[in-house]
Amino acid sequence: IKIIDELNILGNKYAVSSADLGDGLSKSASAMATAGSSMEKTLAMLTGGSEITQSAGEFGNMLKVASMRIRGMKGEDISKIYDQISSTDQAALMETLFGKQRGNQGAALIQAFQSGQVQKAYQDALNSQGSAKKEQERWLDSIEAKLKQNEAAFQSLSNTILSSNLFKYLVDGGTDFLNILNSMIKNTGILI
Repeated sequence: IKIIDELNILGNKYAVSSADLGDGLSKSASAMATAGSSMEKTLAMLTGGSEITQSAGEFGNMLKVASMRIRGMKGEDISKIYDQISSTDQAALMETLFGKQRGNQGAALIQAFQSGQVQKAYQDALNSQGSAKKEQERWLDSIEAKLKQNEAAFQSLSNTILSSNLFKYLVDGGTDFLNILNSMIKNTGILI
């Protein structure tokens, strides 16, 4: 339920869906855990980067690759010095950290850190406990939910009646009544 709460709150507050975050998480969680990243940190990076790239699945793949490439590196926080280096050095750094194919996504991650979106998403993930339950309770109180509950209750009643002896007796009784009515019409020629 902890992961559901985190996906729910981030999907509600940021420009990425819970389903997309789940897709990105499925592609990156193992590698990120091996690299020592918590679930909340991984989801925060997915959220911040996916808002920019609009592709959480691809961004999850980038995190997987990047976590393996960066694991042994040391140095300053890249997002703090990134704007101070030349564009040539920025491009070289992106290729070193993220590879040729994922450089743009790596730049989006740095941008998400610089804007504070990753940090905000991280705090929201940490404070997400109970968010899915609250949303479920709001939905259960909605008209749509009440109609769905009513429909389910009617279907259950219908299934119970159709499979019960009561319905069989009603059908048998109706058949008997029609047979008697048919016999009366044949014998008298008129319907009373």
